[in-house]
Amino acid sequence: MVPPLAPRNRYVGLQFKRRLRSQEHEEDAHHSANHESTTRPRSSVSASARYSEQRTSHTVSANAAGTSKEAGAYTPSEKPKVPLIPPTFWVTEKGRAPFNFGPFEGKVAARDLFSTMVITTPNMDYVPEFPVERRIIDTFADGCWGLRKYSRWPQMLVPDMIHIACIPREPRWKQEEVLWEDLHPSTHWEEDPSTGVQDMGYLREQTRKELTKQAEHADNILYVPPDSSPVLKEHAKMLHLVLRQVKDRINQLPSSRGVAIAVAAHVQRLCLEIAGIVNFVMRIAPRLKDDYDCSIEALPYVGTFVREGTAAQTCHRVGLPTWFLQPLTHQVKVWKIVEVRRPSWGRHSEPSQPPIVQSSDKMAGVLNLTDNWLSTMALSVSKLVCGTRLHAMVENSALGSSHLGISFPATKPQAQPPPSKKKKKTRSGRKAAQMAWDEERGQGESAVQASAAGGGAAANGSDRAPGGTHHPSRWFCESPFYSVPEVWRRALSAASPVPQPASSVTYFYPPPFLLDTVSSLATVPDGCEQPELARKDEKVHRYLHNLVRIRNFCRARLFDPTMTSHPLTIAEWRAALWGDYEFELEPAKGQTEADVRRGQRRQDERNGISRLFGRTALLPSYTELSTPSLDGKLISLSVACSDPDVRAQLIWESHETNFRCELMALDTALVNQPDWSDIHRWEREAEVSSVWGPPSTMVSVIPPSPPPDEPFRWSSEPPTPECYSTLRRFIAVVRKWPGAPHALWDARHEEVLFTDSGFRRLLQQSVDFYVHTFVSHYYRLPIPPIPYPSCAK
Repeated sequence: MVPPLAPRNRYVGLQFKRRLRSQEHEEDAHHSANHESTTRPRSSVSASARYSEQRTSHTVSANAAGTSKEAGAYTPSEKPKVPLIPPTFWVTEKGRAPFNFGPFEGKVAARDLFSTMVITTPNMDYVPEFPVERRIIDTFADGCWGLRKYSRWPQMLVPDMIHIACIPREPRWKQEEVLWEDLHPSTHWEEDPSTGVQDMGYLREQTRKELTKQAEHADNILYVPPDSSPVLKEHAKMLHLVLRQVKDRINQLPSSRGVAIAVAAHVQRLCLEIAGIVNFVMRIAPRLKDDYDCSIEALPYVGTFVREGTAAQTCHRVGLPTWFLQPLTHQVKVWKIVEVRRPSWGRHSEPSQPPIVQSSDKMAGVLNLTDNWLSTMALSVSKLVCGTRLHAMVENSALGSSHLGISFPATKPQAQPPPSKKKKKTRSGRKAAQMAWDEERGQGESAVQASAAGGGAAANGSDRAPGGTHHPSRWFCESPFYSVPEVWRRALSAASPVPQPASSVTYFYPPPFLLDTVSSLATVPDGCEQPELARKDEKVHRYLHNLVRIRNFCRARLFDPTMTSHPLTIAEWRAALWGDYEFELEPAKGQTEADVRRGQRRQDERNGISRLFGRTALLPSYTELSTPSLDGKLISLSVACSDPDVRAQLIWESHETNFRCELMALDTALVNQPDWSDIHRWEREAEVSSVWGPPSTMVSVIPPSPPPDEPFRWSSEPPTPECYSTLRRFIAVVRKWPGAPHALWDARHEEVLFTDSGFRRLLQQSVDFYVHTFVSHYYRLPIPPIPYPSCAK
């Protein structure tokens, strides 16, 4: 079988056949013209004669072909002899350049790091350096990523994220210049001595205010039409959530210089990316739907690299700055050759840690030819710089809390029961604790009812457990310094007493019952109701004064895993408030082996607090001569003891911080799933944090300082519009918990909340359910929200 001809050979063979047919036609025409002069008519020619004539004609043609072959002519069986000249990168077009270039033509062109490819642009006068995708992306002290900084440098086009190419290239107004400003720790960050922690501070006030203003503006203008792609909708939602977190973080959380600059640079990126979404929605999306050619105008956007011809045509038609990565061939038209332009930022910036790892299945140095890196980078950096997350409340701990009781005012002495034989302690976990709780509730129910009805009779000692102590973590106690809302007082009283837990209970912030006691120096101020409810603790004046000094560190450590952000036990908070941060190196002593173990355990706890506050925070030990600052006011020991405003603010912050953290931690334990993405987790955290009002971010669990002048949100008599909105959000959170009452699900109908009776009923049911769920999960009473103490007003 004869093999098929190659394209060139097939063409030559066809030409040869055409020449043969042309010769036959000429012979036929010659015979027709001389028909009359022929001695023998054609019709009389026999078939054999005509067959012999045709064979003779073909033989002559074949001999002629053989003669041509001998002369060196091309035959179908030979390979084409076409010289292969490699293309050269040079200016191919001379003369005056056209006013509008084609999408594949090079107004300017550059080779960059390629050997067989070239970067051309039809509508720009420069070629930026090509961003190569790498597995590990270096970060720098100025918050930049070098060529991977997509808010300032063109990247490879991602079809679902065209808005990246629509980011403005330069500011339009003066107030936007902060988004293009090169940040550096030496010029844009300053240490704040009021934090009480060395090397902790904030961005400079002017930079912080300008970034906050631009973040609020970007949050207000963010809009994605309903007919946009699902990828763009989800990405815009993520930007909305992250922008709120970083905005709160730069204003509320002190941090080291590197972290502060990284967060500020991320604010710049988020605001510019949102501006890119707005530009895409308003200008580029309508052009993509229309066939109108807008290539005559190159928009002032960052632009994009493309590698496909159709993408180059589309981007050029809609007016995006386009750089086409194409193979270098003889057909590429180039009018001018330029050197690649490199970024002006980050040239002298020091590398920072940690670097960003993305696309772990890709090798370092591979060209940026994948479509997932931009979305991966946006999510990775958001998790890295603003992935604020509370530490879980761990139930199991080595320390018991039986020795942490606080003495109450003088009470009637009670007869002690005869000593019994010491029994072996057994710890059977939650089941045993639940059984003990049920038994104890039967004995203490009358005392709880008396406390609720008599305004604290149980707190005065009439219904107290043997030994004269009730621990406030397990038994609701009234305080003369503040009033607990009625709905919370009922729920907490009904849940009291909580049985002795099998392990130490923990708190995110110093618990308020360590701050509302009295001593010989810190007494009950005039104007407080029921001063007889005050509990005594001769250390409270030192607790109050030292808390002013360490409060900023206690707030900052909630979201910083490098500061041991886990909740602390009551004993640990006592040691932290006492303020002795020197290490005890001598082994503990005692009369029995059990006393030695107990003493060594307490010593290890104190050393752990000394390590946290003395080594991590670099705080010196407490001295009575110190004068820390509280919202710009210097606080001495005498002021901390006598000024009711100081104690009122510290107690309010303790209640509010613990309540917000506990609600967030409990919801995370009950609702959050291990397979949730970060976007889902941020959405849920925003929903929970909306309970205490805007802004709804995780960082908002730290209350503002000084406290805002706004109405209390948990009042039931009479309910305010803020109370209605708070209850709606609170019910929306707790009804997703296991075991939620059906009444909370029925409250989805808005008309139920607009009646006073329905509001009070649902408020009490939701608070009761929250308290019961918290107690059954952590085996202590939750900290309730309170209005700002009236003693300070």
